[in-house]
Parts: sequence; structure tokens; C-alpha cells
Amino acid sequence: MRDAAEDPVRRIAPASGARRCARRVALVVALAIALPAHADTPPALLDAVPADRPVDLAALDWIAPRFSEDPAERARWDALLDWANATREARTAAMRAAFRERGVEATALPVACYADTRCGLVRSAEAAAAQFGSWPAFAAAAAAAAPYVLGIRRATEIVDSIHAVRPPTDPDAATARDLQRRFINDQLLRNALDGLPGRPDVPPDDPVYVLYEFALGTDFSREDLRNVVHASALIAERGWPAPQETGADTQQHLWALVQHGDLRPDLQYDALQAMQRRFAAPPYPQEYGYLHDRVMLKVAGTQRYGTQVTCDGDARVAQPLDGSGAIDTLRAEVGLGPLADYLAKFPPCALRP
Repeated sequence: MRDAAEDPVRRIAPASGARRCARRVALVVALAIALPAHADTPPALLDAVPADRPVDLAALDWIAPRFSEDPAERARWDALLDWANATREARTAAMRAAFRERGVEATALPVACYADTRCGLVRSAEAAAAQFGSWPAFAAAAAAAAPYVLGIRRATEIVDSIHAVRPPTDPDAATARDLQRRFINDQLLRNALDGLPGRPDVPPDDPVYVLYEFALGTDFSREDLRNVVHASALIAERGWPAPQETGADTQQHLWALVQHGDLRPDLQYDALQAMQRRFAAPPYPQEYGYLHDRVMLKVAGTQRYGTQVTCDGDARVAQPLDGSGAIDTLRAEVGLGPLADYLAKFPPCALRP
């Protein structure tokens, strides 16, 4: 279960057109220049880190210095990791500034790489490598994982090709089909991480699964970023669409792309505000409850509807609540059933954190 979790949404008074433009320009600039202080001398290994392409499990030599006993070689990796950590701090500061521009103090915002996919990739590589004692063991696991990864990637290519056949000429129908394509691949990648295809016997700490998860995890992080930017552009142009205009499926697809856009919580927040404006007052749809909790848990450290869960020992529990009312009453306002019934649907903590 990979949904990490995330009061009350502040209603921001509409800004003038000039102020809205200035805020967006400030955001773009802040995110563009959010680099560590030593960005003028990037580490030597940085050029070898894939920037906007899938991780090739047959070309991971850029990680090899992580295992080297040669101090000079290991120093190259350490410099890359220092770069990623500094970039992470800078990206977090820029994201907090973006929320400040929206009138929100994101006091609980976790430190993360956010829109810098190379930063995230370096940190993921370190986490994966830390589970191996040597480069040969790491490389062998990568080679064994590669066919599984390529199979999933081929499946996403097939989805893309199917949706490219006879594209609709109507713009709204074309938008709906594109959202459907993105949604299907979003779900395909996430469900693929439940385990090695055809190998339910392989546990999450198996070396082959570790490299499989590393490669596919970077795939869906990259797609999550693209999808939330795309969804945000649609919402900025039209507002959150009315259900009767798009249909239930398109609503669901758009919401899912935003819900999984954790690399841009500022855009998730904007979408939440747009959804709130669309429905004006409770009752809100279920999707509002999930998005509200996802965003506000990151921003304020609490959620309202208990949709974001974690493990407490062997028990599934809701992440911190904002205490704004009786939880089951609040859940009913967005069409959700009792919290106890919801928690019972999750797999045991011992099987999947």
C-alpha cells in the first residue's frame, strides 16, 4: 500500500489578475532556482544520473562508486549524495515559499526533492544500494530484475498505442481519452509494485524485488510529476469540471492524477481549492475527502476524514486527525463509511507496510 498520507482548507480570497500572475511567476522562479549553494560546481557523477528517462538496470555504473573501497571513488558518490541532500533542502524551501504565496504556512511540509526527479533518483539509489553488501550482488539483482521491469514498461507502451488509434476529433473527447490513458498507466505502475509479476512468493526484501521496485518507482514518480502538471493546466484553464460536463469516469481519472501528484503539493492544493469552489459547500464527493486529507496531512500535519492510514504495530490506524468533529460524521458528509470498516479493508501490516 503506497499511499502515504496527508486543518481545514483555508479559503483564499480571489486575487486580482495581476496578483495571480505575479504569484505564478514567483512560483515558477522559486522552483526553477531552488538549487543548493554549490550548484555552480555540480558533482562529477551528476551527468550520469538519468534526468528524464527510465532507469536502465543494465547501465547502473554511476552507482558503483557507492560500493568502492577506494576513498577517492567513494568520495564521488558521497559528493553526489551531498548534492541530492542539499537540493532536497532547497526544493523544500521553494515549496514552502510557493505555499506562502497562496497564504498558507506549510509548517508540516516534509523535506523532499519534490519536482527534482534526479534528486529523488539519487536518494532512491542510495536506499536500494544500502540493502546490498557489494557491487556484484547489486548488479546481479539488477540483471535479474530487468526482464520484469521491461515487461511492465512494455505494458504501458501497449496502453499508449491502443489509445493512439483513431484519436477523437472532438477536443473534450480527446481530453477524456488522454486522461483515461494516463489513469490506466498510473494504476498499472502502482499495482505492478505489489510484487514481482507471476512471483507471489517473492517478499519485499528480496534483492530482485528491491531493484525492481527501484526502477519502477522512478518510472511512476516521473509520470506522477508529468500527470499532475498536465491535470493542473486543465484545471487552471477550466476550473474543476462539473460532473455533468465530463462524466464520472473522467472526473475519477482527473482526480487520481492530482491525488498522486505528491511531487507538486502546491498544484494538489490548487486543485483542492478548485474542487471546493466547484461544489461550493458540503456535501462534497468522496474524492474531495481523499484529496483534502492527502494535501492537508502534508501541509498541516493533520487530516479530517481519516483516509490516510499507517501501521501502529500490527494495527492499521488513521494518521493524525484534526479533531474538527466526530470522525464518522465527517466521513458521512463526503460519502464515506465508518472509519473502522475502512481500516478493515487494508491488508495486514505484516504483509505490506
